[in-house]
Amino acid sequence: MAFPTTAGTGCEITNAMVVLDVAVHAKLQVTHPYCNCDIAMLVPELTIKLPAKITAFTGMDALTHAIEGITSTGAEPIADALGLHAIRL
Repeated sequence: MAFPTTAGTGCEITNAMVVLDVAVHAKLQVTHPYCNCDIAMLVPELTIKLPAKITAFTGMDALTHAIEGITSTGAEPIADALGLHAIRL
């Protein structure tokens, strides 16, 4: 089970995670099949106290995912509709 603390990145559906060590200001990316989760609980309250800069970055990440989806050579009509809706949001 995952409890994402950023919105729009989609990290809860991948087999990768990022761990931040604030003591040394370093990020560690871990990729492993066991990182997949069966359930993701999206709790908006977990994102409220994020710094504005992180909120902006994750918003841009979500926007680029939407643009990528509609410009992909393998795009499907439903994916296009969802991508366009995400861009409008």
